[in-house]
Amino acid sequence: LLALYSLSDVVLDSYPAGGCTTTREVLELGKVVVTLPARLLGGRWSYALYQMMGDEVLNNMVIAKSEDDYIDLAVQLGTDKERRIQAEQRIQHNLHKLYGKVQAINAWEKVFLDIAPVRLPEEGSKCKDEEWGWSSSSEL
Repeated sequence: LLALYSLSDVVLDSYPAGGCTTTREVLELGKVVVTLPARLLGGRWSYALYQMMGDEVLNNMVIAKSEDDYIDLAVQLGTDKERRIQAEQRIQHNLHKLYGKVQAINAWEKVFLDIAPVRLPEEGSKCKDEEWGWSSSSEL
């Protein structure tokens, strides 16, 4: 698929369930994804990635506000080479903002700890694994 993305002038995000991995792969190639964010999470991944890049000029070029706007943006980027190159350059300039996010790690950690809090033994305590809910290797 990466070869197809690299040959594309514009990639259209599907609706209402948009891309996640697909969008990330397309952006990593410096290519443009036009998106119309849906109401539910599955249709907002591309929107979220563009928001993380934080380039409002780029966002106005690729994030549609309506179905008609989605068509207009796709046609503009597909037919105006200079506009498309500008969008691709903005993607390449901002792509690094998608990676190495400590905030994401911290957010996932909070989710998991909220779901299943971990009780750690107090310092100096000599508790058995079973008291903390851990299985011994012989039971595995």
